[in-house]
Amino acid sequence: MQVVDFKIHVTESGEEYNETIEVDTQKQTEVFKVPAHPGVDRSDVMHDFKQKLTMMRIPDKGICYLMPLPKELSTPDKLIGDLEKASQGVINKGTRIDSTWMVNEELTERSFLSDDLQQFCTDFPIYLLKKSQDSLAVIGIQAGKKNLKL
Repeated sequence: MQVVDFKIHVTESGEEYNETIEVDTQKQTEVFKVPAHPGVDRSDVMHDFKQKLTMMRIPDKGICYLMPLPKELSTPDKLIGDLEKASQGVINKGTRIDSTWMVNEELTERSFLSDDLQQFCTDFPIYLLKKSQDSLAVIGIQAGKKNLKL
């Protein structure tokens, strides 16, 4: 098995759209193509399991972002198995992981990237992302004249 394509019908916050997923078990890559929908720009995301990197391309804005591969992702072989099982019926639950990322700097030296990652964003600048630390910490609540410590 080498390249397998899937079309997934997604309902998110009452909006429906079709997402395409291309999984290449030989190259160990996954490409997700997400169309624009309310509040979300069209995007393409490549997960490269050999390099342990994720590249997000925002074509309408002409920009790419590079970040570490999320640890919780399914490998290409497992993703194919999961998507084939899902094609047998309707999946009503899923997991959503929200993280906040910050632009660190523009990537000017691309030679360390795999050919697939380089070609994925050949026409766009690539910015390195770093995970932002939670900046909100509650250390006390003032209620009237009393200071409550947490």
